[in-house]
Amino acid sequence: MKTLTPPRERGLATQALSLAIATGSGQVMIAVVYILTARQSAVAEFGYVTTAIALGITFVGFIDFGTNSLWVREISKRNLTNYEFGRRYVSKVLIAGVVLAAWAVVTLIAFPTSGFWVAAPIGFALLVNQSNQVALRGIARAETVSLSIFCDRLAVLSIYIVLTLIGTSPTTALWISLTAGSLIAACLSWCLTPAQAKPKLRFNVRTNPWKSSGNYGLFTLGVSSANLDLPILTAVAGPVASGIYGAVNKWTQPLSLLTSAFSSAAVPFISRSESWGQAWGHLTKAIWLPILAMVGSVVLILTAPFIVEIFLGRAYANSVPVLQFLALATIPMIVNQPLAMVLQSRGSDALVARLNTLAIMTQLSLVLVLAPALGATGAAVALVTTQSILTVLLVFAVRRAATRERKGDKECRGCNSAGTLGGGDCRPLRCRRVDKFDG
Repeated sequence: MKTLTPPRERGLATQALSLAIATGSGQVMIAVVYILTARQSAVAEFGYVTTAIALGITFVGFIDFGTNSLWVREISKRNLTNYEFGRRYVSKVLIAGVVLAAWAVVTLIAFPTSGFWVAAPIGFALLVNQSNQVALRGIARAETVSLSIFCDRLAVLSIYIVLTLIGTSPTTALWISLTAGSLIAACLSWCLTPAQAKPKLRFNVRTNPWKSSGNYGLFTLGVSSANLDLPILTAVAGPVASGIYGAVNKWTQPLSLLTSAFSSAAVPFISRSESWGQAWGHLTKAIWLPILAMVGSVVLILTAPFIVEIFLGRAYANSVPVLQFLALATIPMIVNQPLAMVLQSRGSDALVARLNTLAIMTQLSLVLVLAPALGATGAAVALVTTQSILTVLLVFAVRRAATRERKGDKECRGCNSAGTLGGGDCRPLRCRRVDKFDG
């Protein structure tokens, strides 16, 4: 059976930088689209469409259930064949199409004026787009993925401008452009993937696309469930509160996505590292990206009163404290992303999944408690609180995992020529915990 053979890799710093530039500039373009929509729409109408978009993103997390992350890791280790990859890819896309089509039909019948049905096309396009990046990420071609991401965002902005110029309502132009941008990027990723790395598309009714993805799935589910803060805010505080929150909740993404680019590009390097020391050596080559993001967060906190009035106007004055708390929450989030990535790549994905799930459940619970009294600000305060707690837990987990691995390596120094000590398996912990992918 044919396996994915990665071409010559570029360095981590180069890959991380290309992803950072693409995601940063792309999120600026998305922020512009959201700002234009907010300025031209009623607050309640804008709240409904941002809620639908958040639902679509959440659906992607539920349906994907960690498969993309697992496939990237196993492709980087050359444990996943093109044929098995193709079968799982096809199964996931088909199941997503059926589930999201059902959602669209049900919501059109039950809630015809809400516009929640648009979560279906947004979610499907995003799922296909992300799935088509898997092979490129697995063979350490993050610089190619960055091109796809940039073209995605550029297409969104261009299509949005064209639609609004021909008279399409801003909220309708928003979801259409987001859907079209994802589909265009999906096609581009497929075309740029080397022939030897593309999945061999086959359909098998017995194929389970989520096989072996449990821990990654739980983590992804938690991350996607965090987008439910906006629907919960709408339910307990009303569409005006969600409009105030939704008008600025994307503004911090260029900062957090700098760290996402760093973490994403580092996965193949960390997965193949033979020790924590070697893994840390890879990380230091591009650690300036998270540091830069933290500086940007502080700047955003200080300038929030001015930029909200400039870009959104006085009608969104209540968005100022929301943006400040969201920027403050971005600082622990910047720390959490690489910590979680390192733990997952080093075999502690189950622990990361449990900690992240606990944090998200706490966050959504706090939104329920705080939003009725504090409105949109309550949702932002909930995010700051949970991300800060998660940082402490992840730092402790990394220290513990690194200490245990060092102790395991010391025990192995007394091994005999057969590689055993007292008849047991004395391989380093890093070797014992890497299981062959069940593909």
